[in-house]
Amino acid sequence: MRALALVIVVMATGVLTACSGAAPGIGPPGATETEPIGQQTEPSASTAAEQPFNDAITSHDWNNTVFNKGKDSEIAFEDGRANEFNSYIYTELWDPVYADLDGDNDVDALTIVQQLTGGTSNPTSFYVWLWQDGAPMQLSQQIMVRAGCDVGGGPPRAVGGTIEIPIWTAKEISLCVDGRVFESVITIAVRDGFPVATAPAFGAAEACELGPGNTPVAMPETGVPLVARDLAAPPVGIWTDFSEAVGIDHDTDGWTLVRLTRHDDTVSCGWIPPPATS
Repeated sequence: MRALALVIVVMATGVLTACSGAAPGIGPPGATETEPIGQQTEPSASTAAEQPFNDAITSHDWNNTVFNKGKDSEIAFEDGRANEFNSYIYTELWDPVYADLDGDNDVDALTIVQQLTGGTSNPTSFYVWLWQDGAPMQLSQQIMVRAGCDVGGGPPRAVGGTIEIPIWTAKEISLCVDGRVFESVITIAVRDGFPVATAPAFGAAEACELGPGNTPVAMPETGVPLVARDLAAPPVGIWTDFSEAVGIDHDTDGWTLVRLTRHDDTVSCGWIPPPATS
């Protein structure tokens, strides 16, 4: 991730309801899933039913929280401020969004970290936190690390056991400046310990919008695209499920983010491991 001078952490949100002070979307699992998840493991309804409903995470002090940016790089916020290289500033622009993302009857959270560059490209990272062992635990996989239009579609919203994230997308940064963007919605949940998109189609929780320089990539005969940069992550599908794969981004470890078009023309995002490991 680029070294940047200023970071604002924005917390995603919902308006608190009058029912017992709970945030929107908080309630026992049972909402309809938006997409089948194929080979993935659904949360166990019987296991969840045996546990008391727990919304303790909604009382967590997000102003004094350590965020893991990946590769053991952390930003520790104290009283809403943190220092790394230069001054990084935290502000609660939106409240967290709460939902039981993994179906275990413990409410989980979504937060946002935005890096302000002073220009039009402000990289934004979404973080998922699960409630485990009496404390929030951040999943190491950031979702939708992106720049350009960023989160222009308004705050995320809880829908049952998922969270919908409205985003603005455009094919070129200049189009963001001119306002020539369109809104799309990505619905996220957690499966097998990894954040995933459940709609518009199952896959990695990424935006995967096309841009200048994106080119088709060969779909290998072996291996499968995964929902995260981790060989233990669930597969998005098998290669015969897709008619086209277009490379969107590459990381320094050799993983490739790809836009995968299914035969019914729906689009999923996925990560292809480095050749030596796939």
